[in-house]
Amino acid sequence: FGKRVFVESYRVRRRNALFVTIIIVFMTFLTMLVSCQFRYGMLVVGSGSMTGAINKGDVTFFESYHNQEIRKGDIVIFRYKDIQMVHRVIDIKNVNNEMHYYTKGDVNRDADSDYRISSDIVGISKFRIRYVGVPTLWLHSLFRF
Repeated sequence: FGKRVFVESYRVRRRNALFVTIIIVFMTFLTMLVSCQFRYGMLVVGSGSMTGAINKGDVTFFESYHNQEIRKGDIVIFRYKDIQMVHRVIDIKNVNNEMHYYTKGDVNRDADSDYRISSDIVGISKFRIRYVGVPTLWLHSLFRF
């Protein structure tokens, strides 16, 4: 090898190593975000109950719930029968020093049949990115996870 070939191959290896490192860091960050290891998390919306505010296939980014104030009109992510759901808070009542949050999907005619308590709430929706989650829903329906 001549010196020029050696220097070029060194530059290519260094550039490739930097590229791989950036990809690994990005994928680690994305994995932690999806698994809610940060203050913020993300969720692919799989139903049309919030169409208009959040559509099926949108990705909603939410702040993890740690007893922040939830107001009427906030969109919350909560657990219901081992499923994470996204609905709007339509009423809040303090019953025996326990907050009861009544929720409803924007498109649904009726409110949800039961109230949510603080331990049910996963997070408060902050913003969405439209249709980014459609491939996830497609794969989910294809393989029937």
